[in-house]
Amino acid sequence: MTIKEAKRVINIYSAWELLNLPGKPGKSCKAPHREDRSPSFSVYENGNRFKDFGTGENGDVVVFISVVLGITESLACKELIKLASGEKLPFTAVAHSPKDKKTQEKDLNFSKYLRLGSEDELYQLAELRGIGFQGIKLAQDRGHLRFSSNKADTLWTLADIGGAFRQDRLLSGSRVRLKDGNKVKTRTLGKLKHPLGLTEIGPYKYVLLVEGGPDFLAANYLITQSKQKDLFGVIAMFGAYQEFSREQARNLKGKRVRVFPHMDEAGMKGAKNWSSSLKYVGVDTDIYDFDKTKSNDGNLITDLNDLLRANLDDWDNDPLIRNPLLGLSERSYKNAEISKQYE
Repeated sequence: MTIKEAKRVINIYSAWELLNLPGKPGKSCKAPHREDRSPSFSVYENGNRFKDFGTGENGDVVVFISVVLGITESLACKELIKLASGEKLPFTAVAHSPKDKKTQEKDLNFSKYLRLGSEDELYQLAELRGIGFQGIKLAQDRGHLRFSSNKADTLWTLADIGGAFRQDRLLSGSRVRLKDGNKVKTRTLGKLKHPLGLTEIGPYKYVLLVEGGPDFLAANYLITQSKQKDLFGVIAMFGAYQEFSREQARNLKGKRVRVFPHMDEAGMKGAKNWSSSLKYVGVDTDIYDFDKTKSNDGNLITDLNDLLRANLDDWDNDPLIRNPLLGLSERSYKNAEISKQYE
């Protein structure tokens, strides 16, 4: 079957249904593959075209599949042919047939096309972010760091192990180009139903709670330096606006959590909200204080990734800069005089 023949069988309405995407396509609807608080997505021309007003992306059914699955258009063509070969249903029947509750709750797997990184790619990422190789490797070994490539670029991705969402960045350090030509620092696919790492946090007694992908990698590096990596886990919020639900916060009861904020207004507000949500359900939580620490270039440190480049004077004079996990585990908690760092 050719692409032209597949497009006669499958349009965006039917692809939306067959891929079990959430919501219902229409002239004004919510994007099925990303957070969309109000409708900013449109399917038109009888299901043959779409436009995402939130990102500017637009195109036919091939581009649609490429965008919602986070894959190249070449792979999207193959997926379209698979859909057309397996489900030869009329457009109107597929587009308007009601879904049962079980089907509506079924999620798309955004990790399906990701792979493990090579040793060379892991070293490239370590150099790009200024993070020790062992921390990068730990993030991959624990299942959250993955990679993907096309002819021009390689992406490094932090992904929910269950495939509910992922966040992509270019390994080159450049911005990710969207289908409409616009460039963004990060591309997030899927619904952020929970913080990254929350569903795997069970075995760990002590938790590093961070904001964003680079700090997630930095936290993994700190764990490798603790010599107690089986005791420590990492959770990441993909933005200061993300929150814990009450049920999610209860999953951390019995653990000790340290929040590493971004030192801007939004980041501090987010960190205080996360801390309050956790404390409300009885989770022992504190917020790390960067306390005007400076990096080697003399700039104020604004996040955990920056802290790995702290200047030597601060490094020598402050044990909490040398070891940001000091006081988090019970053994050091009893001996460290760090009460000023706690809320």
